Amino acid sequence: QIHPSKFQTMSSSFSTSPESLASSPGSTLLRVPTDNGSNKIRSLRWGILGCGRVSHDFCLAVHSAFGIRDASAPADDKTAPPVIVACASASSASSASSFASRHSIPRSYGSYSALLADPDVDVVYVGTVHRTRLRDATAVISAGKHLVLEKPFALNYEDAVAIVAKAREAGVFCMEGMWTRFFPVLRHVAENVLSDGEEGLGGIVQITSDFHFNTEDSEKYPDSPLYSFKLAGGAAM
Repeated sequence: QIHPSKFQTMSSSFSTSPESLASSPGSTLLRVPTDNGSNKIRSLRWGILGCGRVSHDFCLAVHSAFGIRDASAPADDKTAPPVIVACASASSASSASSFASRHSIPRSYGSYSALLADPDVDVVYVGTVHRTRLRDATAVISAGKHLVLEKPFALNYEDAVAIVAKAREAGVFCMEGMWTRFFPVLRHVAENVLSDGEEGLGGIVQITSDFHFNTEDSEKYPDSPLYSFKLAGGAAM
C-alpha cells in the first residue's frame, strides 16, 4: 500500500492534463517531432522492447488506430501518425524477427541494447516482464529515449520514485501505459460527475471499484508470467 502523502508526491508525474504536466517541475512532454531544417512535423517513431503478449497487443492497437505506415511516409501540416520502426527480444534474434514479420515492423534486434542504440527510435514501449521494470526503464532513459512502461509502472514505491527521478534528470518523457485514463467517459466523470458543478455529485465520501479480466487469453495457469511470483506476477500486479 502507498501512503496518501506519497501518492500526492507522485501524482504530478502522472497527470492526464498536459497543462498540469507542463507546469510540474522537472516534467517533460512528449511532443510531435520535426525534421531537422524543414520544421515539418514527422511521425513519432516507436521501438518495442520485449516481444511477448502485451507488446503484441500494443502493436495491434497502434495499427488498428493509425494503420500500418512507413516511417518515411509524408505527413500533412497538422498530423503525423505514429509508426513502429523496430522491436527487440532478449531471448533470441529469431523471436524478434518473427514478431517483426507478424506486425510489419521493418527492423528487429536480438538484444535490447541494439534497439536502444538505434537513432531512428524516438520513444520506447516497454512490454517486458514485471520483474525487470526498473532495469529496463533505466536502460531506456540512459539511452536518452522517451518511454512508456506497461503496467505496472514499478514493483514498489521506491522503484517508481527512482524511475521518475531518472527520467526528470535525463529530460525524457515517461509514463505508465494506463490506457483507461484516456477514455473520454473517464475524463467526463473526473471533470463533471466528481466535481462540485451542476452535474457533480458533491463531496465524495467513498468509492468502491473492482477490476477483472479474463486470463484465458494468455498462457494457462501456472505457466503464464501473470501467475509467476518469481516474475513479480500475481493479483497485486
